[in-house]
Amino acid sequence: NTTISINLPVSGSIQLKIYNMIGQEVSTLAAGEFAAGQHQFLLDASKINSGVYYCELLAGSSKIVQKLVVSN
Repeated sequence: NTTISINLPVSGSIQLKIYNMIGQEVSTLAAGEFAAGQHQFLLDASKINSGVYYCELLAGSSKIVQKLVVSN
């Protein structure tokens, strides 16, 4: 398992999704309205194959993408 932590400077709507290397959505970890502050989301990596994935956070007009490596 992997915990993904985010810190929201203001309250608002977010989407936190995991995609595989070819752009297919693998998991939605969060979608909806969240209060400002620190939030943690659990990715159960035992349900996906080993490999490289991308974690995408959409919050307001911001988009952050980070690479994840899963090794089972």
